[in-house]
Parts: sequence; C-alpha cells; structure tokens
Amino acid sequence: MKIQNTFIKNNYILLFVLLISSLISQAQINPNLQGSWSLDYTTTINSLSGTSLEKYNSVNDVIKQKLLNLYQGRNFIFNNNGTYQMSGTNGNVRQGNWSITNNTLLRLVDGVSNQIILYNISYTNTHMVLSKQGVTVNASIIPNLYFVITP
Repeated sequence: MKIQNTFIKNNYILLFVLLISSLISQAQINPNLQGSWSLDYTTTINSLSGTSLEKYNSVNDVIKQKLLNLYQGRNFIFNNNGTYQMSGTNGNVRQGNWSITNNTLLRLVDGVSNQIILYNISYTNTHMVLSKQGVTVNASIIPNLYFVITP
C-alpha cells in the first residue's frame, strides 16, 4: 500500500511539473504584440523565393522603386487598448482597432472606412511576419512582410 501511495504521489508531482512546463512554454511563444514595429525591407526582399522571387526579378527598376517607396519605412504601433496606427514614409497613416485570434490571425479594422484586413501572423518578442490572408504566394510579389520591434 505504501509503494502504491508513493507511486500515485510521484505521478501527481510529475503531472504538476509537466503542467507548469507547458504553461511556461506557452508564455514564451505568446509574446506581447504591443509596441512599435518597423518593417525590415531588406529581410522582406531577401526572403522572396519561388514565384515571388521570379516576379520581383522580372519587374523593371521603376516598379522596384515604387515597391521600395511603398514598403520601406512602414511602421505599426499596437496599443494595449486595442488600437493601432500604421504609417509609412509616404505620409499615409491608418488607424483603427486590432485583435489577434488563436495567436495566428491579426485582424485590423480601419477607423475611417471600417475595412477589415486580415493577416496571418507569426511573432516573437522581437520579430513579426505578416502574410495577408487570402493572398497566395503565387499572387503576390511580396507575400510576407518582416518586422522588428523598435525601442
């Protein structure tokens, strides 16, 4: 009987340790999105592959410059009250509300037009990758946007 009680007690301790480990692991992969994020244009372009890379390489320098002007300097600020601001070096600013579903889907609602934009998202405490939902790699020159947290 004593051996059985010790066995049961050890199993409960093991389950408790596994539960705590799981919670700690989830906390590490569920970082806080709040803060300022800047597009890393170099990484975004260098990550192109397959059809996207072929499309990018096939466009002329004027189009490449337009892409650079459109994306370089793009910045997101995600506030803890659920609002966001997206700005670019071209002076365009969007504001609205944001939310995340299942840590994989970022939902932006424009504050003026109420347009909903959905991004597949993966992120850590320092890096974020956005892929516009519903846009396949084959349909976009730049399917993934790479961001870094800014101080």
